[in-house]
Amino acid sequence: MKLFTWFTATLLSVLLLLPASTTYAASYTLTTTAQKNFDKLTKESEPTITDKLTIGYNQLQTNRKQELELEQQTKKLKSNNQAKEKLVRSAISQLDNDHIQRLNSEVAQVTKKYDPIIKTYEQQRQQLTIIKQMKPANKEAVKVANVALALSKAAADQAKQIIRNKKAELTKAKAAATARKKELRAMLTSGSNLLSNIKNANSTISKQNKLFTDEGKLLTNALRLQSAKQALNNLQTMNTLSTSINGARKKIVQYEQEYEQLLDKINNLIVKT
Repeated sequence: MKLFTWFTATLLSVLLLLPASTTYAASYTLTTTAQKNFDKLTKESEPTITDKLTIGYNQLQTNRKQELELEQQTKKLKSNNQAKEKLVRSAISQLDNDHIQRLNSEVAQVTKKYDPIIKTYEQQRQQLTIIKQMKPANKEAVKVANVALALSKAAADQAKQIIRNKKAELTKAKAAATARKKELRAMLTSGSNLLSNIKNANSTISKQNKLFTDEGKLLTNALRLQSAKQALNNLQTMNTLSTSINGARKKIVQYEQEYEQLLDKINNLIVKT
């Protein structure tokens, strides 16, 4: 629960610090001169041609408006995901750190507490060796030392076992944390396919935007020449490109949403750990 509270609070802080993004796909509008040429062409063309030109241009505006909305949605998702990913990575690296730190402290405390008992046994064992080497031999002293050493050994063995148990608990906790971190990082890495898909979609959009811009120049020229046929062809191509761009942007939104779900899933697993 403590980690969850930290994650939520920190995420909000990071999001507040993220720079606001204001660069969006520009809506398509004709220049003043091109607009005059368009109005003249629609006015002087046959009604059916005028309708097609008007419908084509209006559809283009609708497509570009949708693209703006999709891009803004994508930018918001991307910013949130970048912040979440940063915090998830940090949370993974800190996973069980408090628990392991506590166990480290307990190992040190237990060692400090029981080490004197072990040292006492070692000292008594050495003393017994010295007594046995004394001349003339002192059987009574050896007997007393053996009894004392037996009692000391039992206490030392118990002390060693307590220390071993605590160290084993620490080793087990470290191994479990390492395995858990590896598992969570593997889950995070699995999202690389989504990020790769986003990169590919953006590359497609970039290429199609260039084609769209070039086609827009051809439309401007067609309007200047008052060529209704060419203008219709240009509008049709631009609408096809715009529709394709929007399709790619919808895919990006989908990928970002799937990545967001993955990050949330990983975070929930961390919270439950």
